[in-house]
Amino acid sequence: MEMTGEEYLELGLAYMREKNWDSALNTLLESQKRLSDLPEEDIPPVLFSALGLCYAMARNNIMSGLTYCQRAISMDQFQPGFYQNLGMIYLKTGDKKKALAVFRKGLKLNPEHSGIWSQISQLGFRKRPFLSFLPRQHFINKYLGMWFLSTEGKRAASRRSN
Repeated sequence: MEMTGEEYLELGLAYMREKNWDSALNTLLESQKRLSDLPEEDIPPVLFSALGLCYAMARNNIMSGLTYCQRAISMDQFQPGFYQNLGMIYLKTGDKKKALAVFRKGLKLNPEHSGIWSQISQLGFRKRPFLSFLPRQHFINKYLGMWFLSTEGKRAASRRSN
């Protein structure tokens, strides 16, 4: 018995949850092939979003990844998971600022989206610059921050030894 395009899509999404990007991409491409006879509006946008993330992760094809993810969002802008996938591509490129902006758009749709929160928590949060009126990279901010961290660490160590 041969699988349908929808079944290939479900299998591809399962591979994605396991972060098995190559298998996911191949399976999703098969789904796309089997669904290609449908009018574009009848193809599930989740397929495009998933293909986008898989192209970026499996083949490092960022441009295709961005294009597919943006296409999915243009088809259905109310799916927070689509913003998660797009944000993950921006993270892969090292553009944390864009990733965070996209994640925030997804959280506006669902403030409790665990996948987006998971991505944000992996980013980590930085403390404010020591002198907020200077840029973070300014040498005074760097050295004051390092000095403060080193003295804070020494104080914590002396408290533990007492």
